[in-house]
Amino acid sequence: MDDLRARLLRLELALAQRRLADLPGGTCEAVLHEAFREIGASGRWWTHDDTLEMLGGAEASDVPIERFEIEELAPSVVLATYDTGGSRPARRVSVWVLDGDQWRMRFHQGTLLTPVSFRECATDDLSTTALAQILDLCRACWPDGDFTTDDLEHALGGRHFLAEADGRVVGHTAVVPRMLELEGRPLRAGYVEAVATLPSFRRRGIASRLMADANRHIETTYELGALSTGEHRFYERLGWRRWTGETWVREPDGPLVRTEDEDDGVMVLATAALPPLTLAERLTCGWRPGDAW
Repeated sequence: MDDLRARLLRLELALAQRRLADLPGGTCEAVLHEAFREIGASGRWWTHDDTLEMLGGAEASDVPIERFEIEELAPSVVLATYDTGGSRPARRVSVWVLDGDQWRMRFHQGTLLTPVSFRECATDDLSTTALAQILDLCRACWPDGDFTTDDLEHALGGRHFLAEADGRVVGHTAVVPRMLELEGRPLRAGYVEAVATLPSFRRRGIASRLMADANRHIETTYELGALSTGEHRFYERLGWRRWTGETWVREPDGPLVRTEDEDDGVMVLATAALPPLTLAERLTCGWRPGDAW
């Protein structure tokens, strides 16, 4: 399937970018099925001949394809799903059928997506409106009251990474400074808080983009990145590693208290400022209202 995925991706790219010379025979006729149909973003039906005429007069462009996946629907019938970026981002689906030794597109549909922009700023530079939108976003992502006032306070005082669409915040990640202790040694840590994407904007790579920006900030500013989560696989894809050692919290008056319930949730991002970690050391955070980790 990997070879087929790569083959269909090349064909989709050539069509999306209007680079017809990259198609078999240098023409889209070879890859469009005679019965091809497309539903455009406006809802209009496009026929085989309509599409040939449209593609024949189109200029080449560098439209990126992201999250390209394929699924076999039946022998010699494959579904391809992906997003295209650029000035008119869209979510797309194609049905490909094997005709002899050539894969040909039988159906295509694209749905326009609301464009998303990205920025970062310090807490002090957040407008009152943006701060309220972050709170609304996090409460929408934790609808059972799991996002508390303490959780919002934990996300303030550092750097915010925002995704915005139509003037509202649809994705957010915060990195705040915390002092952690590694076997008693103080470390300057960038602690990740309030990672959220509005449900209607998920599966567009927004959270991955925000976390990649947060990672770069941590790697250039702190000795260690840390967070607490139940979504291990998402963060592991981005370079984070699960902590296997004991976790503790230092109470305001000095004593250390074990936080066994957090042992399985803490993850770290190593930086060049530290020697290699075994991940089995004792890791301690400072006390704060609400969740310690």
